Amino acid sequence: MAKEIKSFKVHPDYEEAEINFRRKVGWEFISTQEIYNKDTHMEGGIFTDTVTSVTETTHFVKLTFQRETENVNPELISLERQIDNMRPPEEPHTWGTMALIVGFMLYVLPGIFMMSSNKKKKQEYERVYSEYQNEFRRLLARVDELQMVKS
Repeated sequence: MAKEIKSFKVHPDYEEAEINFRRKVGWEFISTQEIYNKDTHMEGGIFTDTVTSVTETTHFVKLTFQRETENVNPELISLERQIDNMRPPEEPHTWGTMALIVGFMLYVLPGIFMMSSNKKKKQEYERVYSEYQNEFRRLLARVDELQMVKS
């Protein structure tokens, strides 16, 4: 039987959660490697004579796993794929406090419109984010159910 090997990049705070999840879906943990790189360099302005110090930091953990796909429940593999492909919705762009104040200062109606627009966008975002969380929890619960059956 051929073994499948796969690596995942995760934030250091989520290392343990990622390992636990991957074990539930049939992966055997092999290794971890923390990647931390801090690069500081000087950049000159295009239209000015100023030079600015710029620091770029890369920090993540590379986790490596292996598994024999033939020994894993196909539904677990499907659930893993669905969870990996999930993306939380983006927060909407709303009018800032200063824009609202200016809107009210110029005219009352634009200010009311802007506040109403913010409220609608936030409500829609909360509804979509709640659906995302429910689906994510449902998929994780199914993974746990299948894990219990396997044990």
